[in-house]
Order: sequence, then structure tokens, then C-alpha cells
Amino acid sequence: MKKYNLFHLGMAGLLVMATLSSCENDELEISPFAQIYMPQAIDKPSQHTLVMTDSAQALVFGAAYGSPDVLGKDMDIQFELAPEMVAGFNQENGTDYELMPEGSYELSGDQAFITAGEMQSESLKLWVNPGKGFDFETKYLLPVTIKSVQSDLPVNEALRTTYFLVDANPPVYEAFDRSQWNVYDVSSEEVSGEGENNGHAKHALDGDIETFWHTQWQGASPGLPHIITVDMGESKLVNGFSFIQRQNRGTGNVNELFIELSEDGENWTQVEIFPGNLPNDNNNNPVFLTSSSNARYFRVTITSTYGNTNFTHLAEIYGF
Repeated sequence: MKKYNLFHLGMAGLLVMATLSSCENDELEISPFAQIYMPQAIDKPSQHTLVMTDSAQALVFGAAYGSPDVLGKDMDIQFELAPEMVAGFNQENGTDYELMPEGSYELSGDQAFITAGEMQSESLKLWVNPGKGFDFETKYLLPVTIKSVQSDLPVNEALRTTYFLVDANPPVYEAFDRSQWNVYDVSSEEVSGEGENNGHAKHALDGDIETFWHTQWQGASPGLPHIITVDMGESKLVNGFSFIQRQNRGTGNVNELFIELSEDGENWTQVEIFPGNLPNDNNNNPVFLTSSSNARYFRVTITSTYGNTNFTHLAEIYGF
């Protein structure tokens, strides 16, 4: 009776040990289908539009665990920037994206963890400042890639690298109140040929797109450049201007121009603007200062026209 009991007890012990050993192996065993990847890499490229301001804006990235099994231990993933991969991306996709300007980006960190039982890491951030070298209407590429994984888990090579494709649009500004605006100076205006209530420089500030400032054409036709100077009545933080061409009239419309600002109407500073020309259409078209500036007066100098005419005309001028 004792031998029987001892035999069965021994067998039971072996079964328990085998079961425990099996459970331990199950916890450590990783599915052959398991892989680490970047979810953001699913979109190739990962496109983002930021606001063109001198401020850092965040793009989020991280790592994920792709497997039918639950992750049984913590996983350490290292990331790195990979600017050298831009040329290969362009060649593969027939594109010519520029590398994001140096100094315009940085990582919040290069290490992330997927904790046991979780399927993805905490988020890291790619901070991008468009004010540090971005140009309008230009898309920039910056690859962020998985450098290493602290385990035997393979990385899904197709989703190893996120190609961040980033551009920046100007902020939306509210137009200035023009009730105190006055024409301070003008190179020429048509005072009679367009009728009593048209042609004068003041008609570029009257809120009526059917009227317009026209340079002189009756009795004389002075050539380019043409200049209109406006007193806004008080100093303002200027971000840009917008212009409406004379409606339904292509020839003579403003093409290239530059802008100067002043606080006193005597000392002037030319400001960098984008774009440096207006479309030949009927829309309200903005021109942005690359850096905001305080001014009471602004001077618009028109250096070329559509049709290469001596004269030019404008329906409305706004500021913001």
C-alpha cells in the first residue's frame, strides 16, 4: 500500500513540475509572427501641415507590438533620426522632397518602452519649428526609424521607418479695420478719365471692388514703378497685406511688388514678403511678411504688370 502511494505521489510530483515548467515556457515563448513596428509608418509618407510660426509644434510617434499573443516582458526600443534616407525615398518614389532644414527639428527622446501586457509604447514627439527655415509651399521630409530593439523580436522592415512629410501654412489673421486709413502719398492717379468716383488712389481703400485706383493715363502715362503709400492712423503689428486686382481686367494688373514699412512716414524699411507677386485673377490674394513688424505706414511699390504696361490698377488693399 505504501509503495503504491509513493509511486503515485512521485508521478504526481513529476506532473506538477512538468506543468509548472510548461507554464514558465509559455510565458517566455514569443509567437513566430510577433514583430515590432512604427504605426505611423503605415502611411508612407506621414503627411502633416503645420502653422508657419516661430514655435515648436509636435508630431507624435512610437512603437507597437504586432502579435496574436500578449507581450510577456518589457520591451526597450531605440529610435534615431535618419536624414540620409531622404535621397533613397525620393529615388524610390520619383519625388524631390527636401530634407527638413537643420535646426528646425528635434526629438523629445529616442527611447520608448512597451511594458508587459501592452501592445504599444508611450508616445514620443518630433518637435518641428517652421519658423526655423521653412519656405511657404515647400514640403520637407524627415525620416525617423527604429534603431534597435532590446530582445530577439524582429522589426517589421516595411514599417521600421516613418517618413514625416511636413509643410506649413500661414496663420489665419483678421483683417484690420480700415476706417482710419488714408492715402498718404501716390506716384500717380487718374483724376478724371475714370469718372468722378473712380480712378483715384482712395478707391483702393473704399471697400468697393468695382472701383479702383488707376495710375494716370489721361494727358500722360508715367511708367513703372508705381507707388501707393497708406497711413493706417496708428501703429499696428503687421503680418501681411492682401490685394484685389481690378475686376475682370487682366492687362495692367499688378504682377511683382515689394513693401516697405515705417512708423513715422519718413524712415522706411523694406520687409521680406511671400509671395513677391500677385496672381492675375479677381480674388483677394494675401502677401505675408516672413516676420511680423510694427508700423503705422506702409508703402507698396509695383515693379511689373501683366501685359508689361506702363499703367496699373488695384481695386482694394487690406492689411492684417
